[in-house]
Amino acid sequence: MRNYSILRLMALALVAGTWLACGGGDTGGTSEPLTGGVVMGTVFSTADSPIDGAQLSIVGRETATNGQGWFTLAGVPAGERVVVRATAEGYRDAFETIEVRDGVVAWVELHVAPVQVTATIDPATGGTVSSGTQTVTFPSDAFVSAGSGAAITEPVTVSLSAFDYSSSTDFDAFPGDFVGRDLSGTERALESLGFVDVTLRTASGAEVAIAPGVEVALRLDSALSATAPDTVPLWYFDEENGVWIEEGQATRQGTALVGSVSHFTTWNFDLAYAVAYLSGRVVDANNQPLAYAAVSHRGVTYNGGSGTTTDANGTYRIPVNPDHTVDVWAVYRGFRSQTIRTQTPGVGQTTLLDDLVIGGIGAAVNATFTLSWGSAPDDLDAHLWTPSGAHIYYGNKGSLGAAPYVQLNTDDTSSFGPEITTVTQLERGTYVYCVHNYTGSPGIEQSGATVTYSDSRGTLQSLGVPTSNGGAAEWWRIAAFDSDGVRITDVRFDGRLVASCTP
Repeated sequence: MRNYSILRLMALALVAGTWLACGGGDTGGTSEPLTGGVVMGTVFSTADSPIDGAQLSIVGRETATNGQGWFTLAGVPAGERVVVRATAEGYRDAFETIEVRDGVVAWVELHVAPVQVTATIDPATGGTVSSGTQTVTFPSDAFVSAGSGAAITEPVTVSLSAFDYSSSTDFDAFPGDFVGRDLSGTERALESLGFVDVTLRTASGAEVAIAPGVEVALRLDSALSATAPDTVPLWYFDEENGVWIEEGQATRQGTALVGSVSHFTTWNFDLAYAVAYLSGRVVDANNQPLAYAAVSHRGVTYNGGSGTTTDANGTYRIPVNPDHTVDVWAVYRGFRSQTIRTQTPGVGQTTLLDDLVIGGIGAAVNATFTLSWGSAPDDLDAHLWTPSGAHIYYGNKGSLGAAPYVQLNTDDTSSFGPEITTVTQLERGTYVYCVHNYTGSPGIEQSGATVTYSDSRGTLQSLGVPTSNGGAAEWWRIAAFDSDGVRITDVRFDGRLVASCTP
């Protein structure tokens, strides 16, 4: 809850003047456009609760989620398989892989699962740790320091989480996508029978590894293992590259599958399959194609899935397991389509689906501004003024379903953001967007803030906050754009730090 002091309200009132293109107050440096793409998304628990303060790491760059579980990070280098990692205390790390394009917003949803079992193992004797259908057995003298390689003699804490697809939360927790490289290096689509995540640390928190030449036994005993082939490949998750790597195999012992591994990330009992395809379009409520929407599928009659993004024309082609039932859906900047349940075609064949419609936005997204920043100051605020005089900010978040057809999705007051301002229907005239340092100290130039802009034409600009501020300005003037009531006709980026910022 904000503390609306009289002095604060008076200060806000004093900025009611002219848009600074018409007046003074220029006191700071000028923003430089950022290169790369923008990654935006959410981190939720597998129980669908937003995770506040989850740490995100993307290609060496870091940010954190806000109180609603949202995050955004601009200037991410483009790549076909970019790994997004989410870390939160009390949960196992979550991983997803996405495609990042220059000048494009990529959407990703991560789910962190709570650590299920924590046990202490005496290195001299070894021991067994179980969670649900998965069991891990360590022999004696199995542990060494991950840093030095020296033998570990103090007790080792084993954190274990196992997943067998007995519920949808197990699917949400799956690291990356269902893609792996087999022993020949060929990329394969995978169907999982279950996976297990194990981390090893000393009481002081030091990372522990498995000693060279030591094998640790994995056992999967579930309804899926009971009906699986007698031999199933084992795959480990390559956290750096976001892909599963085949290494070893599990064989049948009664209803269980048993194998051994020599190191730990996450291990998976997987079957590879030849793919079929589903294709189609993602559109908004006005039947306009949505470029670079995230499209996902989940198996209904098998435990697998995949993801892709639409092209500039809103079309997609996604690989699926042949001759099965699947669910397909799309997400565009947090707005979700209906889910289509369908039968997949035979190997190598393609089925065209009906359009996936993103109806939640009510209309085409004509403009979006996304603000994010670092750990300090606590509170930066997005402000947008419409041609009719509406002021969209934390005190008036607006609406996408009624005039002024502009909405601020959330007011973040505890660092990082994002604050996302969306315009769905345009008025004739000029819109103005600015950022205010509500906290006041430290200065906005120390915030590491970025603002990204995109509109229905697919253009996007990312600006980083200036790092010099000679006049201690509290406002960052981002852009003004003109509309003829149907389309955006002109966008003027500014990027200066100024003393006030109103139309």
